[in-house]
Amino acid sequence: MHSAEPPERAKVATHDHGDVAENMPLYAGLCDHCGAKLKKSPNGRVRRFCSARCRRSWWIWAASNGAKVMHALARWRIHRGAKGTPGEGALSHVQATIDRALAEHRRAISAKQKSEE
Repeated sequence: MHSAEPPERAKVATHDHGDVAENMPLYAGLCDHCGAKLKKSPNGRVRRFCSARCRRSWWIWAASNGAKVMHALARWRIHRGAKGTPGEGALSHVQATIDRALAEHRRAISAKQKSEE
């Protein structure tokens, strides 16, 4: 029988500035959205985006794709990916979504670098 209480939350890894590890940039020194080189922050915080426009665009994209990933992970967590259940293939779906996202990111960085040449 499952408890109605949610499991205790695990501690989240942090880096030197106390920010949540999930807020670390994908590639140090490059914008998570367009791949542009980032300027140093005057307050020492780690930057993820080169502009407010990139930050908004990335969060809009992440909201859509993040919901897909979370739904697939929830299906897997409930059914443990058992054959014939809604969780079957859920982790493969998550992997494919992340692979597409990283491919988009690499294309954006490549295009940005070519435009700077």
